[in-house]
Amino acid sequence: MVGETALDVSPHGMLIKLRNDVDVGDKLIVTFRTTDFGIWFDTEATVRRIIHGRRPTDTGPAFGISLDSLSNVHRFILKGALKNIPPPIPKRTQRIDFIATIKRSLSALAA
Repeated sequence: MVGETALDVSPHGMLIKLRNDVDVGDKLIVTFRTTDFGIWFDTEATVRRIIHGRRPTDTGPAFGISLDSLSNVHRFILKGALKNIPPPIPKRTQRIDFIATIKRSLSALAA
């Protein structure tokens, strides 16, 4: 058991609070239930990233996985179940799109 608390869920992946060490590329079996219908989801998953919990906005060590073998039907059910849940608020400020900024500046100069 490497984790038991999901911090974020999507039809394609999940962020899980780290309980025991994992490495990027590790293969896992993931079982979870997230709908009002009590449907259990069982899938193979791959660890894609490790969050060490060093940033002030981190809730502690966690790891991100991709849900590899989840069927399209289960993805559709999961997407519907998550539709009424607001997305998580981004913890980092949005990056500046420098190319778009330069294009706007150049078009303003040309006008």
